[in-house]
Amino acid sequence: MHLFEALMVSYEHTDNPIWLERATQIYQLFQTHFIQRDHLAEFFQADFSLDVETGTHIDPGHHYEWIWLLSHYQKLTGVDVQKTIDVLYLFAQQYGHNDNGLVRDEIYANGKPLRSTSRLWCQTEYLKACIALWEREPSETRRAAVSQAVEHIFVHYLNPALPGLWVDQVDGTGEPLNEHSPASSFYHLFLAFSELLRIANKD
Repeated sequence: MHLFEALMVSYEHTDNPIWLERATQIYQLFQTHFIQRDHLAEFFQADFSLDVETGTHIDPGHHYEWIWLLSHYQKLTGVDVQKTIDVLYLFAQQYGHNDNGLVRDEIYANGKPLRSTSRLWCQTEYLKACIALWEREPSETRRAAVSQAVEHIFVHYLNPALPGLWVDQVDGTGEPLNEHSPASSFYHLFLAFSELLRIANKD
């Protein structure tokens, strides 16, 4: 995912087609191996068969991250990714959230919960997906989803933390599990709110 993202950014900043060609190779790999009938698989063996132990372990947050990535890829190439986005969104919406609305850390491919905890990065990727979906099909429902995603991030992860820091993970009821603020989460926060600022003045 991050290589796919980096290649697209490289293309945007250099106009060198080699980066988009390499991104397209990853997109083709995604379409031929990663995306399954109704969900995104993540753990494979060397021959791209599903890993025996973890092949059914799914991150709903990655479903949402791929929605944002694929939307961006369509902007650069014109390739229609709507059907794939529909698959990712339907699965994540149906199985990937706790009752409090937060995105779960991990589930099984059959939709059953594996870890009902919720890390911050999953929520930022959901926010980015909501923004991408709103751009693809603007509506009040889509706009409300963006607003709710922002509210969840502040209520559960930013407001309870010390100034300048964040709660990284909460339990199934929304209560903080630790006081750590991993630096890796800053990337997700920065990019999600950069996307929010980018669309802030759009109708």
